[in-house]
Amino acid sequence: MKLLKKALSVSTIFILLALILVGCSAKQKAVIAEKAVSAEKNTLEFGSFAGTKYTQPTFGMSLNIPEKWSVMDDKTRDSLYNAGIKAIAKDDAAKKTLDLSKEKSVFMFLVSQKHYSANVPSGSNIIFQTENLGLAGNVVVKTGKEYLEITKTNMSKLTNMKYTFEDTKAEKIAGKDFYTLKAAITLKNGAKINQTYYCYIDKGYALTFINTYSGDKQADADLDTIMKSMKFN
Repeated sequence: MKLLKKALSVSTIFILLALILVGCSAKQKAVIAEKAVSAEKNTLEFGSFAGTKYTQPTFGMSLNIPEKWSVMDDKTRDSLYNAGIKAIAKDDAAKKTLDLSKEKSVFMFLVSQKHYSANVPSGSNIIFQTENLGLAGNVVVKTGKEYLEITKTNMSKLTNMKYTFEDTKAEKIAGKDFYTLKAAITLKNGAKINQTYYCYIDKGYALTFINTYSGDKQADADLDTIMKSMKFN
């Protein structure tokens, strides 16, 4: 179980950073670094939890999490991102590119079956991340399917883990046209993780939910329950 917890922690870091760079070619990353993201920055609200209900006003979206699930606090969220930067940024230029690329993405929340502490997530969890597609360089993304295909390409380039993907599929969630992508991950230490990515494009943003399955039947069932609770105004 300890091995699985560490695997979930490592995967979370690299997933977040890979998503931050979705839509950026090597040339576009260099432009971002050089111009310091001259386009307007993200001004999205993170949204908020009131008890077990999460509400994001920009998209008129809400969902519910089980009572015993935990919400990652802001300090831990920022610490996790910084740990990821340290783990993969090989030089100052790479760190600068990652920091500037972050301007177009917002790590909205991470909720997990058990309390997330000391960079060790416990049990199944969901990450909600948004990306401002207007700041994604010359890449034009109109559907969740296109976004997930780019995500698949980016994930396949990660050297710390091996991904096996299923085909992208359309799925209606809360009446919206989401696309889903299932992935099986094997880390260098042999640990295995299963994930499902959900993506929907709204107001020029990619809304992405990453569900990580721990192998706990009840917790894994809760992931589907959370997604089914989603509503849009």
